[in-house]
Amino acid sequence: MEGARPGRPGLLRTTVTSRYQSDTINLMAMTLRLNEQQERALAALAEADGISKQEAAVRAITDAAARRGHEARVREASASGRERYAALLDRLAQ
Repeated sequence: MEGARPGRPGLLRTTVTSRYQSDTINLMAMTLRLNEQQERALAALAEADGISKQEAAVRAITDAAARRGHEARVREASASGRERYAALLDRLAQ
């Protein structure tokens, strides 16, 4: 049983045989080009958290993606609330 298709970096692939299960994670390598100020900021993040610069970069990407998802959900909830309670908000504004 295959958990991921070949050529799909970053996805978990699980292989099950009659004796054991083997998990491998395919990773994608990339070069990150930073100017001196960005490199110092990354080094400071890594040192403050006691992690490698590579792990600090991964965490920063993950955190930024999570924030964007949260911000989108807040915008959607706000728009929905404004629409749902438009009449009440109009009366409160008077």
